[in-house]
Amino acid sequence: MSRKGLLAVVVSLLLVYAGVAPAYPPAAVGTIQAKGRVEVNGVVLPSEGTLYADDRIVIGKDAAVSLLLAGRDQVFLPELSVAAVRQAGERLRVVLEQGSLAVVSRAERPLQVQALGTQISAGGGAAIFEVAVRGRALEVLSRHGTAVVVAADRTVEVPAGTKLEATVAPAPVNGLSAFDKFVLVTAVGLGVAGFAVALAAFLRDEPQECRVVGSATPFTISCP
Repeated sequence: MSRKGLLAVVVSLLLVYAGVAPAYPPAAVGTIQAKGRVEVNGVVLPSEGTLYADDRIVIGKDAAVSLLLAGRDQVFLPELSVAAVRQAGERLRVVLEQGSLAVVSRAERPLQVQALGTQISAGGGAAIFEVAVRGRALEVLSRHGTAVVVAADRTVEVPAGTKLEATVAPAPVNGLSAFDKFVLVTAVGLGVAGFAVALAAFLRDEPQECRVVGSATPFTISCP
């Protein structure tokens, strides 16, 4: 067989193999626990399970979800929220499509939240922050530490006890959306995610995993 003929056979075999090669499942990135009716990829979650990259989570009425991620970051989603988990290299992202969430961040490589074309993460060190979307309105509240919000036109640091209120332009620029307007205000009340948060234990030298407690909305995030 000529060299050209042999090459043609090899290429053909590679093409055939590529057509039947098995698709590898998404990587496991943590665990998920539910209170009330929660769907993951359209399937009702019994109470807890393994969380995978590309999972899409829909929280029903009077329900809540807690995610424990690699690196010890935690995410809490209240009722009527929708979010998806993505993995970009070694970094995890939670894309908030609807509603709100709270993040307890302790990881060296902190989780990134994407909402309305912006990116939100802890600004270094342990932090607790909340994110909410309502139409084109974005709210980011920092309870402890600093949350950093990156938009196309600016980066805003949200210190503890402060809330960012912004209107976000619909058209993204290089993957990010710009602020139409924004303001930083003093945070008061329950917060933007509808959780009561017990902070005292979170500030210990070796805090335990936080969890959602309670039997109805508003639930409490407790860090024993």
